[in-house]
Parts: sequence; C-alpha cells; structure tokens
Amino acid sequence: MTTILVVDDNEKIVEVLAEYLRADGYSAST
Repeated sequence: MTTILVVDDNEKIVEVLAEYLRADGYSAST
C-alpha cells in the first residue's frame, strides 16, 4: 500500500517516512 502525502513541512515528511519505515520493518539511521 503506497500512501502519497502532500505536506508543506519537509520535517513532517521525514517524520512520516521514519514511521513508515519502522512499520515496514526497516531501521532508520539518522
């Protein structure tokens, strides 16, 4: 399932991506 989010805040996108990757089983290295 691919969710396309249009967010004005770039940081919010990164935050959402981090949560998405976590839920997907990936490790997010900052």
